[in-house]
Amino acid sequence: ASPSLAASNFVLCLVRATQKRSVSELAAESRARPAIPSSSSLRLLAALQGAEASHLDGGVKCESPWQQPLLCPLTRERLQRPVRGVRCRHLQCFELE
Repeated sequence: ASPSLAASNFVLCLVRATQKRSVSELAAESRARPAIPSSSSLRLLAALQGAEASHLDGGVKCESPWQQPLLCPLTRERLQRPVRGVRCRHLQCFELE
């Protein structure tokens, strides 16, 4: 293929339209789901620390401290109900409401 048609020259953009939901609906849905087990969070922490330790030459660096604040990064208020997605690859939690 010519350089102008190389795969690196293309961008894929996907938009998924969903039904508009209120904060209370999202909160109720979140409460109905099972909590992330602490063992899963500990495995994530170990994996992140291991990745950082194995790349001490400057490759991988955690941008947030290992000790996480009890403040929501968006509202800067104390977390009452901390949440994060099951597939998230970060430690930081957000306030549910």
